[in-house]
Amino acid sequence: LWGMLVFPLLLWLLPFLVAVTNLALGHWYLWQGYQKLRANQAAAGGRWGARAQRLGTNNQILLQRLPFAWLYFGQQSRLLLGSDWLASGGQLLLAASQLWAASRQLTGPSRPDQQYQLVAAGDNFYHSLERFLLLNQEWQPYLPRRWQGKTARAKEILATGEKWPEIVRLWFWLQKQPSLLGLALLENNSELRPGGGFIGSLGLITLKKAQLKDFQVLDVYQADGQLKGHVEPPPPIRQYLGEGNWYLRDSNWSPDFASNARRASWFLEKEIQKKPQFVLAITLKAVQNLLAFTGPIELPTIKEKISAANLFARAEFYAERNSFPGSHQKADFLNLLGQQILAGIQAGNYSPLALLGALWQNFQEKEMLLWFADSQAEALVHQLGWDGRVVVLPAQPNTRQDYLYIVEANVGVNKANYFLKRSLAERVDISSKAIDHRLEINYENTAQTREWPGGDYQNYCRLLLPPASQLESVAIGYPDGQEKALPTEKIDQKFVAGYQEIGFWFSVPVNSRRQLIVRYRLDNKISHPRWRYVFYWQKQPGYGFSPYTLLVNYPASLQPLNVSRAATTTQGGIIFSGQLNRDQVLGIDFGS
Repeated sequence: LWGMLVFPLLLWLLPFLVAVTNLALGHWYLWQGYQKLRANQAAAGGRWGARAQRLGTNNQILLQRLPFAWLYFGQQSRLLLGSDWLASGGQLLLAASQLWAASRQLTGPSRPDQQYQLVAAGDNFYHSLERFLLLNQEWQPYLPRRWQGKTARAKEILATGEKWPEIVRLWFWLQKQPSLLGLALLENNSELRPGGGFIGSLGLITLKKAQLKDFQVLDVYQADGQLKGHVEPPPPIRQYLGEGNWYLRDSNWSPDFASNARRASWFLEKEIQKKPQFVLAITLKAVQNLLAFTGPIELPTIKEKISAANLFARAEFYAERNSFPGSHQKADFLNLLGQQILAGIQAGNYSPLALLGALWQNFQEKEMLLWFADSQAEALVHQLGWDGRVVVLPAQPNTRQDYLYIVEANVGVNKANYFLKRSLAERVDISSKAIDHRLEINYENTAQTREWPGGDYQNYCRLLLPPASQLESVAIGYPDGQEKALPTEKIDQKFVAGYQEIGFWFSVPVNSRRQLIVRYRLDNKISHPRWRYVFYWQKQPGYGFSPYTLLVNYPASLQPLNVSRAATTTQGGIIFSGQLNRDQVLGIDFGS
């Protein structure tokens, strides 16, 4: 009798127990595969992913075919959801493994017919990742805690998917070139300049069929000392830096990187008779990001371990220790560091996909910029958004386009930006006739002394605004609440790259705070019952992470129908906020 009672119960429970066991085992498979990928063992990670995918698929079939699955304590939906997640997670690991194998071609010679394989592997990976993230809202509450923090990074990776074909095409273009000479501008964003930072060193790069054959670091003063003749500098360089001549070290003065690259190329040819075919700008922050990816780098020659945390201090130490005109210790230090990083890459110590992710982050955050003299390669770089150009907004019907580009230059001949904190707030008041702006930038100089490398932050600041902007005032705010307007004669105004440029100088002393307040107005002539307001906020190279807030106030006659991204709604206003670590595009659809 007991057997007759227990046996049917076991038959009923057995599929449930099998399904739960499969899920537990599959989760372990996924974790093992993830660890293998992190350890740069992509093939093993793919095998674990394939096992997890098979378990998830078999579980789905099992649960869907059971006639009484709904009796399993009401857990059928969760079991099916977990099985779906398991299958898609396994497929993602497998696709990542295949893309890793295909991307190995990026570190060595490859045939032109392999371009299709790379693009196909990338498409498969990004589609698998997209499907995996689509389940996010459903499975997130049941996901192990150690996985939950990975979704934000996964969404960033997904955003690169549409650019993968351009990356592959650019790589294959490089492989077709028998030899390329490149100029690397090594920029210290602790001394911020419009192009990313003060150009303290240069790198001469020789590529042959996309393979690095030579990399040599030179002190910029070594090259500038060979310039013959006079080159008239822009007026702010003469006025605030006191330079009567223009040199390569100050060549990145334009807000547009392509202009800076052409000018740096011209200076290099005049100074050391070498004409580069491409220019790569690399900020100190970009090197810190790479060190965060690689981990600390041993420099056995000088018995140093360089990490993202101590890079600034050690770079300044070698720049200033026993420094004299013609000394090479800074260039030697950078040479050693660059050689060790490249040796690790060439030895295959880092996953090509992870390395690509680190480089993508630097390009997206404009800590690295790239320009080619060849029009075909430059077009690909432009499509990738790596060229650092002043953005040209295409005309769109029934759309009011707004634009802001803050460009700062530290003209204090110090590293005050290392000690600087800033936050930005833009208030936009929309009415039927005008759009009024109030921009506030809050600065805090945490340096305690004017001794090197600290000091007052002497900032020649430029704002690129829509061409029809009407400037109302520029003022400096003080901690006691006072505002002092800058006289009109102290404000430079001209048109640059199709925008109105406003330029002025002000200072933030050590251990103090200042607030920059700019008011300006745009006409608002759109009469269509449905229209779109788009605010494009362009980020300066080397600007660092700065929190921003954009408040858009609108009259009661307008009704917001849609916003382009997550925002906070208030009475008569919409607030966007985040970090200005890359260009921001913020939009609102209005209806009357």
